[in-house]
Amino acid sequence: MVKRLLPFIALFFTLTGILFLLNFLGLQTLAAVRAYVGAESRYSKGQKEATYNLSLYISTQNEIFFQKFKENIALPLGAQEARLELEKDQSNMYLVRSGFIKTGIHPADIRNMVLLFKYGRNSQLMKKPVAIWIEADVYINKLHTLGYHIHEEIKTRQLSLGDIHEFQEKNRLLDDRLTLLEQQFSVEISNSIRELKSKILVITFIAGLLLFGICVWLTAIFIAKLKESGEKYRRLFRESLDMVFISSVNGEILSINQAGLNLLGVSSREEINQFRNIIPFYKDSSDRLIIREEIARKGFVKDFKVSLVSKDGRQLQLLVSATSIKNRKNDIVGYRGIVRDVTDKLYAEEQLIRKNVELEKTNAELDRLVYTTSHDLRSPLNSVLGLIELAKMETSEKERAHYFSLMEKAIKGLDGFVLDIMNYSRNSRLEILIEEVWFDRLIDDSIESFKFIKNVNRIKFTKVINQTEAFNSDKNRIITILNNLIYNAIKFHEYSRREPFIYIEVTVKNNMATIRVKDNGRGIEEKHQTKVFGMFYKGHQADSGSGLGLYIVKEMVTKLKGKISLYSILGTGTEFVIQLPELKDYSSES
Repeated sequence: MVKRLLPFIALFFTLTGILFLLNFLGLQTLAAVRAYVGAESRYSKGQKEATYNLSLYISTQNEIFFQKFKENIALPLGAQEARLELEKDQSNMYLVRSGFIKTGIHPADIRNMVLLFKYGRNSQLMKKPVAIWIEADVYINKLHTLGYHIHEEIKTRQLSLGDIHEFQEKNRLLDDRLTLLEQQFSVEISNSIRELKSKILVITFIAGLLLFGICVWLTAIFIAKLKESGEKYRRLFRESLDMVFISSVNGEILSINQAGLNLLGVSSREEINQFRNIIPFYKDSSDRLIIREEIARKGFVKDFKVSLVSKDGRQLQLLVSATSIKNRKNDIVGYRGIVRDVTDKLYAEEQLIRKNVELEKTNAELDRLVYTTSHDLRSPLNSVLGLIELAKMETSEKERAHYFSLMEKAIKGLDGFVLDIMNYSRNSRLEILIEEVWFDRLIDDSIESFKFIKNVNRIKFTKVINQTEAFNSDKNRIITILNNLIYNAIKFHEYSRREPFIYIEVTVKNNMATIRVKDNGRGIEEKHQTKVFGMFYKGHQADSGSGLGLYIVKEMVTKLKGKISLYSILGTGTEFVIQLPELKDYSSES
């Protein structure tokens, strides 16, 4: 209905806007004309005072009267200055404003005066007044010239009685002519005001009648459309697939559609009246109290989830949207709303959530397994392969036995690590095992485990340990963190550098361990630095790893309640800084 009425409403507001615009323009014009009346008064006063003081100057030849003449003649000359500037195609508004201010015009009136002169000087309102103004300015100029001429004569010689009589007569004639013109200007401008007021009144009256007619027309259309809309909504009430209801404050059902009867499992409105109200259908009657409180607080409730039990015992999950019904005193006397059955939808969503949880659990276990097989196990395997190659080339049985011993040690360590993986897979996550950690030995073991990687002997390892007492944390996780960071530093090193190095520093102080692993390898581009801790992320095309190494490091550091930071410049090197708090008593929720 509203869409159909939009053209008529638009017409109504358009005409209203035009009416207000015309009245606004009329009032602005009226204000400008009145400002010209005030200007004429100051113009006339200035001219009269100038003529009077010039007459006194002629009689007394006292310089004080000439100075007063100059001050008074400046008022009409200022108005003339503004008019002459306004007559130009490109007016200098500064000069216009300055001229009007000299005349004594209030600055707030100048804008309207300028607009009226620019756009209305040839209109019936201003044509005659402007013509009179122009003629008056001619005589003002003559008066101005006469005054300065008399001043020069008095300065140079003694005036005779004949001179005095002649100058007084000229001054009087100019005064008479200007007085007549000023009176004509005043009459014309007054006529303009009366004419403008009449036009404003006529326009307002006609527009008012037109708007009244449109209002009557729109009201008739609105009533007809309202009747049509009422029938449409009654039909919607009857045919809606959702329950539509009206109830009292106490829960008595005043009106309900067929969909609502079907939902509650009753066959007729008479049957539902046996229950008197809807409260017995609530599985938890406190839900209705919460709905009432929400409506009282906000004025409405939207998609509030409730559980109902139908007459035939079905458990229903419903979404209630309702508003209040108020009387003239603004008291709530009832509620109206819509109830949607989402039982099947919520059941499907719950099943989907359960499946997603199971899938996430499976994926998490798979991620951990991939991490173990593709990253953590690879380092010791590479060492074993290196030892095998050395053993093949070695002819000394003693050295070969030494290599086999090292292989055995690495394989045993690998076997222990596999057992940890199996435990992790069974339990989803290993508990934190707090042990004493001495970083000096751990770092030596980690570097030793990589000594057989190709070209690693070309890297200078520097170790700085500042630890005077044991550090309590999960030793196995710290070993994994150190191994991954050192292995990454080796793996992505630039052996073409003159002095490739890996610098490892650990400081244990104030129950905090700070680990720094720094290298002068390839470095990481800035755009990749926020991604390196992501799962499966590989920063180099040639990287054959799983992309889980730094992800697992980040996960383990987080598990140990620590923080990890990355500082890297492409082509210069990379530094990882890890801060781990000492774990006295561990709780995953703390």
